[in-house]
Formats: sequence, structure tokens, C-alpha cells
Amino acid sequence: MFSRLKPFFTHPGTGSHAPLRIFWVGLAVRLLYITIAHTYRIRLLLDHFQFGWEAGRIARALVTGYGYADPFLGHTGPTTWIPPLFPLLIAAIFKLFGVYTPLSAWMVFAIDSVFSAATALAVYEIAFRCYDAAGLGRRIALWSAWLWALYPAAMQYAVHWVWDMSLTTFLFSWTLVIALRVRSIGEPAGQSNPQTAFRWGFFGFLWGLIALTNPSLLIVLPACGIWMLWGSRSSFNSSVQAASKAVFAGIIFSLCLAPWVYRNFQVFHAFIPTRGNLGAELYQSTLEENGGFP
Repeated sequence: MFSRLKPFFTHPGTGSHAPLRIFWVGLAVRLLYITIAHTYRIRLLLDHFQFGWEAGRIARALVTGYGYADPFLGHTGPTTWIPPLFPLLIAAIFKLFGVYTPLSAWMVFAIDSVFSAATALAVYEIAFRCYDAAGLGRRIALWSAWLWALYPAAMQYAVHWVWDMSLTTFLFSWTLVIALRVRSIGEPAGQSNPQTAFRWGFFGFLWGLIALTNPSLLIVLPACGIWMLWGSRSSFNSSVQAASKAVFAGIIFSLCLAPWVYRNFQVFHAFIPTRGNLGAELYQSTLEENGGFP
């Protein structure tokens, strides 16, 4: 397994490892800030509601025996208010370190910091591939990755907010890396066929995780997939092969969603592929008190 995943962390064109020191420095800075600034001491407002908001509430319900339910105050029953991946992560932490405890908060922020710091590796490769043709790839990639690793605005969601932003950004950035690899952007001349089944399958898997975390990003998926397929139009055979691999990615994507869709159908007797809060959110958006930033 490691031998198959290793190429995802290598420097394009040379085969050398991506600069992992950027990841470790970025992670260390985030963990130090969480610890020194005591961001894990979350306010008790509305019975710890700021600890994960709806995701935290669902995680508490999971740990205390109410199932995937109760996203707000009180016991309101089963829900599809948000997809399950991040609430399940919080629930696992609650199970190990206690519900709404400071240690649980520190662990959530630490895991978010891992995702946030690891995004720097994707930023590095995206920048390298996009600027390598101009001979500036490595220089721009290093600047970009270090900025992501150390810029305060880039790390704030990992160290202040118990929400899915860091996980979502991590997953999304690596889908862009795979798209660039499939299109051979930044690849050395004479590279073998980049449209491999493994890349397409991993692409579908990452998008499946995104759909179970923050499905709003799915608006990018069709355009990204078409752009990847567009690079295989050199011949009829290559187009057919790429299309078959795209179908394979779609199957992987569907398999990721299948357990959640099945659960929703069993509970609500309706087809709910990701989440079911559109009506409530749309209504809230029309209220006068929700105008502007709030």
C-alpha cells in the first residue's frame, strides 16, 4: 500500500521526496499555538455549542446513544443536516477523550492541524507543476508551500474552529494535484501514459470523501473531470480508455456515498445523497437578521 501511495508525495520530474520539512514546521507552529494560546478552552456558550456547532452536537448524540441525531439544542431526532465524515471524527475523539473536554478540543485541533499542514505538500506540487515550464517551478513552489504553512490566515481554521474546513481543503487540494498529474502538467517529456486506473480511482475516492464532508465543493467535480478527460483526446483508443477509467472513478465515488445514502433511505424513506438542509438554510437566508456577515 505504501509503495502505491508513495508517488503522491514525490517531487515531479526528479522523483525526490516532497519537502516534508515544510509539513513538520507548519504542524509544529500550529500545535504550539493551540497549546500556548489555549484555543482548546472553548467557551461554554449554549451548552458548548461552539465546540463543533452542529457537528459537535451530532457527535455527542452518537457517543451518548442517540445515533446520528440532534444537531441543535435538545433531542430533535435523526438528521441529515450535515454529512457524516467530520461528525464521526469528532465522535471518535469524544469516545476516547471525553465529550466537550479541553483534551478533546486539543485533539480535534491537532488533527485539523495535520490536515492543514499536509495541504502545504499539495500546494507545493500544484505550484511546481504550473510554473515548471517557465523554469520557476521549484522556487515558486517553495514560496507557496511556506506561505501556506506559516501564514496566520491559512492556519486559523485549524487552530480556532472545530469544523471541517481543514479536512475539506486537504482533500480538495489533492484532487487538483491528481488532475494535474492526469493531464501531465509539469511531467517530464516522454512520460508514460498518465491516465492510470489508480489515479482515476483515487480521484473518485477523494471526491467521495469530499461529498461526505462538504458537498458544496461538488460543483467543481464535473468541470474537473471533463478537463481531465480532455487531455486524452489524442486518439480514439486513448479517449475510450480514459472514459472507462472515469467510469471506474464514478463507481468508487458512488461506493463511498452508498452507506450514507442507504442509511438516509432507511431512516427518512427518501433519497438524500449528501444532506437535507437546503430548505431550512434557504429560509434562514431570507430573514432580515441574517443580512450581511452574520
